[in-house]
Amino acid sequence: MDFVARAGSVVDKWQRVAGILLILCLVEAWMILSQMETNEQLQLDYKVIREEAKVYVVPGSAAGFYTPPKPEFLLKEMTYLILHSLNTYTYSNLEEQYKEIEKFFDERMLTSAQGHFGKLINQAYDDERSALFIPITTSYQVKQEQDESGEEIYVVKTEGTVRYIISDAVVEAAPIEFTLRFKRRHISPTNPFGFVLVSYKQKELTSQEITENRQARTGGQ
Repeated sequence: MDFVARAGSVVDKWQRVAGILLILCLVEAWMILSQMETNEQLQLDYKVIREEAKVYVVPGSAAGFYTPPKPEFLLKEMTYLILHSLNTYTYSNLEEQYKEIEKFFDERMLTSAQGHFGKLINQAYDDERSALFIPITTSYQVKQEQDESGEEIYVVKTEGTVRYIISDAVVEAAPIEFTLRFKRRHISPTNPFGFVLVSYKQKELTSQEITENRQARTGGQ
């Protein structure tokens, strides 16, 4: 009888262990199925985001797989956009071109620029003057500084010739050095370059300065 009792106790114990293992297996299977459903839903959500999310693409980029360009490339593109807009024009479209690039000015630049470029626009219209900007792309250089608040400033210097035209005749060809200062900003639909113009200066170069700058670029040759 003791043997039968002990045997029954062992069987009962194994039945309880088997029951616990079965419950654990069911719980684990439920957790696995739940995780699979969660992963599947995440994949669907990611697919929707990937297909519907807006992507801001720099104007002129090629179709296909898109790799965002480096900030240095965007800064150079923005520099020449501004320079061409302000220095390649007809008297009838200069104002429109100026308004197109105004959105890239910071607040202080916008305040000082309106009066200055307003006079240039009126003068070009009164003289019926057009202009053509011919850049010297090898003169492009950029360095980084900090303003009084410690914010990073990108200082761009480049040269080019601006030909002023009246009645289809070139009346002047001025060699000019341009200095533009920029700050980084977030890329947005209205600013795909991620920079704002802080200041814009230009000065006409003398023959000696042209020669010195050319020698500096070519290493004195």
